[in-house]
Amino acid sequence: MANGLFDRLLYREKAPRPEGESRFVAASATEASRRHERNEDASFADAETGLIGLADGVSGGGSGDEASRMAMDALKDASSQIDRMVDAARRDRFVVRDLGTRVGDAMEAAARQVSDRVRTVVERYRAEGRPERPHTTFIMAKLYEREPGAYEASVVRVGNSRAYVLRADGNVERAQFAPPEATGKVRKHELIETFLQKKRLDAREVELLDQATSLEQLMERWNAYHADTGMPGDETFIAAAYKQTYKGMLGPSGLQVMGSIPSGELHVGRTVIKGLRPGDRVVLVSDGISDAIPEMDMSELLQGATTPEEVARRLKDEAVRVMRTGEMDRAKEDDATVQVMEVAGGSPTRSGTRFPRRGRSGESLARSVERIMQLVETNLTPELEREVEVAKSEVAALRARR
Repeated sequence: MANGLFDRLLYREKAPRPEGESRFVAASATEASRRHERNEDASFADAETGLIGLADGVSGGGSGDEASRMAMDALKDASSQIDRMVDAARRDRFVVRDLGTRVGDAMEAAARQVSDRVRTVVERYRAEGRPERPHTTFIMAKLYEREPGAYEASVVRVGNSRAYVLRADGNVERAQFAPPEATGKVRKHELIETFLQKKRLDAREVELLDQATSLEQLMERWNAYHADTGMPGDETFIAAAYKQTYKGMLGPSGLQVMGSIPSGELHVGRTVIKGLRPGDRVVLVSDGISDAIPEMDMSELLQGATTPEEVARRLKDEAVRVMRTGEMDRAKEDDATVQVMEVAGGSPTRSGTRFPRRGRSGESLARSVERIMQLVETNLTPELEREVEVAKSEVAALRARR
């Protein structure tokens, strides 16, 4: 019966937080490319609402810095609206199982509004006869509490900026976005991620394909990788994947970006990162970071990073170093930007024991039941009074097992 009371009341009210206490901690780091007059990346964070964003202005169209800055200004304006929509979904117990979809819908709508803002400037420039075409990639993440102590992040993007999760145990996971619909507008970065999701390629093979500058170079490194590992490789498939990946792209980067087409025609990639716990971090990066630092190297690079600020600084510094030494084929001179949001309240162990990913601890459930009892104690019906007594017994049993 206590579970019935829990289901009815858990999402009706937010648990109050002490004044000045935030559930999230944000940090960022950025460095402009030596090739650019101005940094064309921009980022935004609101630790109070758990919202972060990043935009990477496109140099080729001119005014990339204006486009990225405008996108972040628009996101800032939409921050409160997004938070209200997420809160409304959390309060509706009938949709809580589909909460990730509801939040994703709100995020996608906000992304299209941001795109509309960028598009208006493009149209104004065109009407004025100006040659600049402000275009930008865009990615944002909204962290929210699904239930006490358990968080999720809804992530949406347009373009090739990436999202990672740095778990409290030090593991790094790349957020995987759903493949786009078969519209004929599949872009390179989306197609490569599809190969990984469908397990046609492993992480190292995806990296080789992503970093390839020619088919000959790819095949040489592909064969060397499989010779070293002793694992069989499908040369026919990887050659076909290369040709498919680099065929028919719009422009040299193959990117779909805000400002280039009406927002209704954009493919807005979206995903939900589940199972976030205190100490976990969501990390957004521009391609100046992801082109320079392979995913498989991030865990070692970030080992021992105890604060979001240190995570952001290490990634930015390493990307700049790799760009300037030429260690990676695709690590071109570019702006490098990182935006981090951490779920506060944990004691991260940057190696060793993993936080539990499934279920809820007895202490977490006990706190939830106690909060529910506080919500109803001033207006008890006989039925609720009996359920509260059951809940009290459950709390006592949970504490006894600690």
